[in-house]
Amino acid sequence: MRRHFDIFKLAIVAAIFSAAMVSCSDSETNAYLRSLRRVGMTVIEPVDSASLSDVEKFMALGIMKADDWLIMNGDNRSVYHLLFHNLNSNEHFFALRKGRGPGEINQASNLQKLGDRTLIMDADKNIMFEFNVSEGERTKITSLDTVAVLGETSAEPVKVACCGKNGFITTNPLADSWYSYTDKDGNILSSVPALEYKELSGDFDTRVSFLISSALTSSPDGTKACVANGIFPAISFSSVENGKLTEYKRYAFPAVGVKENGVTQDWISSFCRLQADGEHVYALYSGNKFRGDSLPSWECQHLVVYDWSGEPVRHFFLSRNITSFFLEGHKLYCDSSYPDFNIYVYDLEKYL
Repeated sequence: MRRHFDIFKLAIVAAIFSAAMVSCSDSETNAYLRSLRRVGMTVIEPVDSASLSDVEKFMALGIMKADDWLIMNGDNRSVYHLLFHNLNSNEHFFALRKGRGPGEINQASNLQKLGDRTLIMDADKNIMFEFNVSEGERTKITSLDTVAVLGETSAEPVKVACCGKNGFITTNPLADSWYSYTDKDGNILSSVPALEYKELSGDFDTRVSFLISSALTSSPDGTKACVANGIFPAISFSSVENGKLTEYKRYAFPAVGVKENGVTQDWISSFCRLQADGEHVYALYSGNKFRGDSLPSWECQHLVVYDWSGEPVRHFFLSRNITSFFLEGHKLYCDSSYPDFNIYVYDLEKYL
């Protein structure tokens, strides 16, 4: 990993970004950012970084850390789903080939961890697999063991997050719900009602598409869940008891650039990723326009920290934009696709 030591330049950049975002938060088009003014905003800089610009035809859509390896789930441009990168040696290799043969997955998504287990979902078959990181390091081939078969008994899940040892928080093609609790056999046991925006009164497919465009997470003990939408600036907190979701806090701010059959070039992208520990929820927020902004809508610089009561406690502005992150302790391991493929590490220990 290469360290950034040009503190003077970073300070100038941070000051410029800070001024720009304060101006943005004051605008009428960003009610969500304005709502965070009471917790202030702290500009933070990466403590470490690495360039992966030599990796061609791969854009990371999710990231996870296992031992000294970062594992990234890629888009459709590569013939492999996973990219392994070693934090110490800078070695990287691909694994989990795309396809329908033995040891292959045609569509992989929902990369995540459950304790020490590393999981990924076969979106074609609605099967959640555990893959062996040690074998991936040694042979550059990942073994797959079935953890759960989802979607056989009820609506097929789209986004999935582990919730405790035996359940999942999911978004599903159900127009009357936002998210659900699903057991490991694919049964939907409870759901949280859909968002109530006038823009969701259009056709069924658009409504479902908007609702499932959400990020999901849960507390490590599986007793609480948090879901945030990527189209609308909305975030929800629920308790989980015996498979029953009970929503106790919801924020839903006015949408910008959204219409019944899609989004316009003025649409402001909302939440991109969530992750939680026992005390906090970490929400990655974009705030960038679909068209004409300085960054692509999927690149983010706002990290908002909530406690589990649903109250925001910190608002960080990341001096280097990121696409997704993985939280381990107080460190954020992040990937970015713009302007180049990079990895950044942020340390939050002194702030929380």
